[in-house]
Amino acid sequence: ILLIMSDNQQPQKDDLTDKFQSLKVEPSNLQLVCDAGYGFPTEARPRREKILAVAKQLHNFVVWQEESSLQGEKNLADILIVGCKKQSDQESLKARMEELSGGELPAHVTFSSEPLESFSETAVYLSPDAEAVLDATSDPPARVVIGLLIDRRIQPNRSLKRASTQLKFQNCARLGLEKVLAEVDPSEPLNVDTVLITMQQWWWNPKNFGDSVELALQKHALQHPNRPLHKRNTSS
Repeated sequence: ILLIMSDNQQPQKDDLTDKFQSLKVEPSNLQLVCDAGYGFPTEARPRREKILAVAKQLHNFVVWQEESSLQGEKNLADILIVGCKKQSDQESLKARMEELSGGELPAHVTFSSEPLESFSETAVYLSPDAEAVLDATSDPPARVVIGLLIDRRIQPNRSLKRASTQLKFQNCARLGLEKVLAEVDPSEPLNVDTVLITMQQWWWNPKNFGDSVELALQKHALQHPNRPLHKRNTSS
């Protein structure tokens, strides 16, 4: 939304950071929009488990970002967590992330009540079930949406249906895993932190998609040893 102001007017502040005030402007830095709109259980124990699982995935990525910054990488992607169905969901997820980090979240990690539909024309929603594939030979998109979808049982097309039907996103795409690892199912539903690392590393190393995927999968193997990747179905 663009605001036209006279010289004497000052912009209104909301819960978004300045870099997200105009969603029509191509961002100069990578923006990772995390869709928390898949919801959390209402029963106490499943709710705690799901919130912890999501918080851990995001925490893993932020820790990796900070470790990379110590090695010289400076432009950390901005992380915007949106779509929480309830204020209590947002508060619980933020509190869990702060507990894991041992204090306040870094300045580049923010929560917002901005509706996800606001990004439908300016961001690419990543879904393993999308037909379109991000061009591995080009620079990565500057604004992507990653669903905070963590389930023990995979539900095919869930993120694609949410993005294209419910949120009306114009651009949905998947990562071209088959361009890097021929044996991996191209529709592999990667863990949230694996996707985030891939996109950040790709942003730091444009036109080097393959190395970005391989690094993210190495981290995946260390952090999720019980979560092997699915092999491509080669049966006729």
